[in-house]
Amino acid sequence: MNKSFLWSARAFLAAGLLISTPAFAQEDAAEAAVVEAEEVEQQLEAELEAGLNEAGVTGDVVDLSVANAKESDKNWSLSAGLRSSVSQGTFASVANDTEWKDVVKAPDNSYDRVSMSLSLGAGYQLDEFDFGIGFGMSQYLTEGGGSGTVQEFRISDVSLSAGWSGHTFESTGIRIAPSLSVGLPASTSSRYSSLLFDTSLGIGISKRFFNKVTLSYSLSGTTFFHRYTTPIVSIEKIGRENALYRAEELVSSTHFAVGGRNSQYSLGNSFSIRVPLWSKLSMGVSYGLFTHWSYAGDNDDDLASDNACIGRCSGQSSSGSVSFNYGVNDWLSVNAGLNSRQAPKTSDNKSFRFPFWNFTGAGANMSSFSLGISAVY
Repeated sequence: MNKSFLWSARAFLAAGLLISTPAFAQEDAAEAAVVEAEEVEQQLEAELEAGLNEAGVTGDVVDLSVANAKESDKNWSLSAGLRSSVSQGTFASVANDTEWKDVVKAPDNSYDRVSMSLSLGAGYQLDEFDFGIGFGMSQYLTEGGGSGTVQEFRISDVSLSAGWSGHTFESTGIRIAPSLSVGLPASTSSRYSSLLFDTSLGIGISKRFFNKVTLSYSLSGTTFFHRYTTPIVSIEKIGRENALYRAEELVSSTHFAVGGRNSQYSLGNSFSIRVPLWSKLSMGVSYGLFTHWSYAGDNDDDLASDNACIGRCSGQSSSGSVSFNYGVNDWLSVNAGLNSRQAPKTSDNKSFRFPFWNFTGAGANMSSFSLGISAVY
């Protein structure tokens, strides 16, 4: 099993996919998809962290990376990764086709999303068991992209993981490796949702064909533990004169609940294939499908929308990636690829989306290109 926690960079090779419709001509669900991606970002990472296996699937949402470090005598490792990401909205042509087009000029940078990310990790191997800790941070270089601040700086949750190197069935060559991970709320979004911690149990199944091509599947289940069933806001922080809420939304004397409910459970599936292309260059393709269930709640009152979910709500999201990894030497690798996070089906629920690129409007920024480097010692 891979002992290191490399930051897998994502980017893509086909510049022709940048051609898209004007951003003001998006379908109605585009904005909702952006909000959903922000809310489940930390959740997806926690789910896939449990799916680590020797095929090289990392905890960075169903992306693929292969550590190039050779086995050494030491049973510990340190890793770091630096990644630059550019979302598809950065390349979108913006046009104001409303009745105010002669008065208001469409800003060229409305949907720009460019960020830099840094990840750090450490691992320790004890016989057939691996233990690790991972941590990361990101900085938006454009005005947009954050949850509520310009050029937002983000800290990710801390991930603690443990895994067994697994067992290979000699008759079939199939390898099974279980893993366990725990997430601690260091990020703003997790603290805002009152997350105490989350825990994921996963199993990875892989098989190598022709001593080169590796097929992998991982299944992980996650349980989230929150102090409150909904995100919360400090009354003192926003000012009591600005706080509008229902009586039952006052969760304490200093905090009240805001829109939406936190997820309590999630189930993640990931399929991947890794193929060596040339020398130290390899290619990976993967697809993940995730289902989330919220805490049960009763918001059936006069103020609830006709479309409001009553009881325990559920939703799905997907992630598709194409990645390339080149091992410069035993400890340094360069990664490039594309990653798309979006709802698995279209807004009318009649057909499935293409998993590796969003074609329904670049302004939604559901697809991104990345380029990065990873190092392990």
